[in-house]
Amino acid sequence: LAPHGPRVMAALVDGLIVFAVMGILIGVAYAFSRSTDGLLLGFVVGVFVLGWLYYGLTESSKAAGGLGKRMSKLRVIKANGRAPGFAAVSMRSLLKILFSFTIILPFVALLTPRRQGLHDLACGTLVESYASDE
Repeated sequence: LAPHGPRVMAALVDGLIVFAVMGILIGVAYAFSRSTDGLLLGFVVGVFVLGWLYYGLTESSKAAGGLGKRMSKLRVIKANGRAPGFAAVSMRSLLKILFSFTIILPFVALLTPRRQGLHDLACGTLVESYASDE
């Protein structure tokens, strides 16, 4: 199972990528519209859509994770040790983004024996370190 430190680092890197891309897209949208109407809603919806695509595509790929997870030598697996499919990772991604908007729910992984967040528990996934076995 992945230690908390590398998980935090991976989350920061991957989250920064999603938020940076969203910031650029919102900046471009503002430059063309010159209106702030709907930008906050667009940002929140965009984070869900872009986050779903980023996490869903990278975590269901052969790399089993985005840049942050690869840098931290982590990968998402099903509880049975197999690679998760796009459907499971998509649900995991959407729940992860939803739960990240709360204050307490992201810290559930600190309390569970297998270091699973609510999104992992709901989808039957977990994050493992592969630095020691490859």
